[in-house]
Amino acid sequence: MSARLVAISGGSCSGKTTLLAALAGCGFRTIPEAALAVIDELIAELGGVQEQIAWRTSHAQDFQERVVARQIELEQSATLAEGLVFLDRCQVDSIAYCRLRGLKTPPLLQLRELAGRYGSVFVLDTLNGFDQRAATGRTSDRQASLRVRDLLLAAYEELGYRPILVPELPPQERLALVLQQVFEAHQPPSNRFDRALLQLQDLVRVDQQHRSIFELLASAVEELGELSRELLIEERAFASAHKKGDEGTPAEAVDLTICALALYFARGGTVVQLPELIQHKLDKWQATSKPAN
Repeated sequence: MSARLVAISGGSCSGKTTLLAALAGCGFRTIPEAALAVIDELIAELGGVQEQIAWRTSHAQDFQERVVARQIELEQSATLAEGLVFLDRCQVDSIAYCRLRGLKTPPLLQLRELAGRYGSVFVLDTLNGFDQRAATGRTSDRQASLRVRDLLLAAYEELGYRPILVPELPPQERLALVLQQVFEAHQPPSNRFDRALLQLQDLVRVDQQHRSIFELLASAVEELGELSRELLIEERAFASAHKKGDEGTPAEAVDLTICALALYFARGGTVVQLPELIQHKLDKWQATSKPAN
């Protein structure tokens, strides 16, 4: 199950929170950042933001060890889940932060076990519009974030990973890039249906240079009309009994499906998340359906 873990990393203000929220919105399970959870605990324990900053400054080693312990707990719970799980940082990140601050690597980190633990690793580049967010208890600046990015890349590479550096892009483009890479790593196209979906996704990318999203929507509505006409003919509805269908209901349903998928891909959907979303929708459908008598 560990091979299903995907690490999303990066320095402060690299867009991790936005990306993880987008992944959660697609129906994937996400695991929050351990360090922020510990910071929130310290604020509650010590009575304020400044107090926890002072404690972290004077107890830097203790803070990192506490973060590692929490991270291990979060990852253990993640391995119990089915399917892909996206982590907001992972244990390897603590190695980079310890190097940044000249600390010892916490003994809880079992480096041999970390090699190969994560199926894919993405390091997000620091955003140009850096927001220090001091009110949340963070103490980083842009230069420190860039330094962390480089240390993260080095730490992952030392453990045998090939981290993918994700540049600053609009959120939906970052989401599409990450999911496409995950799909290629975890679910290589092995059958005709997978290849057909990838072909459609590529066609939509090219088509969007010439057609707007509203034209795609119009095509879907048109196909829905044709499907409805075929159903009326096949069911011998009063107004359509004299007409003859062109392709039949199954073929028209496929046309409508292609148009719907074109809209899906045009709005940032990817092949990898499609089975997960379909399963999620089917589970909701089943939960609300009435049992047969």
